[in-house]
Amino acid sequence: MLECPKCGYDNELGRIFCHQCGQKLDINQIKPPSRGGKSLRKKSSFGAGRAISWIIRLAILASVGWMIYLIAQVPDVKKIETTNADLVSFYKKRDAVENAVAMKKEVNLSFSQTEVNKFIGTLKFEKPEGKGLALSASHLQIEFEKDEATAIIVGSISVGSSWDKRLYLSYTGTPGIEGGKFVFKPVTARIGALKVPLFLLERTNLIQGWFEQLFGQLNDEKRLLNSVTSVSADTQALAVKYKP
Repeated sequence: MLECPKCGYDNELGRIFCHQCGQKLDINQIKPPSRGGKSLRKKSSFGAGRAISWIIRLAILASVGWMIYLIAQVPDVKKIETTNADLVSFYKKRDAVENAVAMKKEVNLSFSQTEVNKFIGTLKFEKPEGKGLALSASHLQIEFEKDEATAIIVGSISVGSSWDKRLYLSYTGTPGIEGGKFVFKPVTARIGALKVPLFLLERTNLIQGWFEQLFGQLNDEKRLLNSVTSVSADTQALAVKYKP
């Protein structure tokens, strides 16, 4: 800045006459920083700081946009073919486990992936009512792998009657018995094509809560699983054991 010798107004560098009073400025008073003049480094630093701030904002907006895009994806789900015989077999095995627990007799049974999914297919999932955020399912299936089980929901998420969006959810965990109760320890989850980190699953109940909401009809099955000695996932099967 260049100070006016008459009124003291700080004029921008490059002016010949004072912007405020019109006095001719003495450009000879401009000195380089090495001779006591004012440094422009602070001003340049401020400009660079604003540029970095805008870059960070744009990066955050781009990340949020990319996350929304991934969440909106609905991957194809490989359909598991089932038959009525699978349902008959499921009920027979469930009754066998119930009788063994009641009579305190050892039993060790394996429920196949097709048997479990045929049973799941008999459940009726009604669309929740209300003005809040609600999840409804049009397709649900369970897949078993070594030590892990994955529940998959294809449905829609809505806010009252004003907004509705198709949605894919998957929740993978390790089934087991701890302290005499059935547990399902989280491993991973997906919303659309977006992978949910394990630490987020362990600290929140958002994904688990939605699945518990949809599986709320399985009270008898939960009670039975709480009564057995061990539950474990195997390749395309769920192994259930009871030993008094």
